[in-house]
Amino acid sequence: MTQPQNGLGGENSGFEVNYTQKLMYGFGIQTNYTYSDAELEQTAEQKAAGEEAVLPNNSEDTFNATVYYENTAFSARVSYTYRSEYFYTNYLGLNQYKDGFGQYDLNISYNVSEDFNLIFQAINLTNEEQKATSGNSTGMPDANRPLAIHDYGRRFLVGAQMKF
Repeated sequence: MTQPQNGLGGENSGFEVNYTQKLMYGFGIQTNYTYSDAELEQTAEQKAAGEEAVLPNNSEDTFNATVYYENTAFSARVSYTYRSEYFYTNYLGLNQYKDGFGQYDLNISYNVSEDFNLIFQAINLTNEEQKATSGNSTGMPDANRPLAIHDYGRRFLVGAQMKF
């Protein structure tokens, strides 16, 4: 049986940088970068096995950038989001990692009136896949041990919003 358990503690430190700029004629950009360095204390079992203690679901690098256009009636945004490799679980004694992953998204909205607008979203425009690998004997990801390919596909959403 495998179940989550508390570790011995550790430290997660890093920084975040944001930049937003309105440009001319309704255009603008928004960017964000986050660096996260998590260091955990090893349990006796991890030390004996020569495994590194890692914080689940913690990517060292995350980044997103958006280019947009807005006026009173119309809004359009193209965004790119990236997240570096991260550990996500230990199953049957093997650490499992998700590879770095980035995708482009599109959001468009049109205000038909003050109380009614139409919305279109395209998620994962380039149809990116994310790969998962299992760890080697030192607990680090091993590109030669493929585990899964997650194919999220492109998704399109159309909607309407009404204010009462």
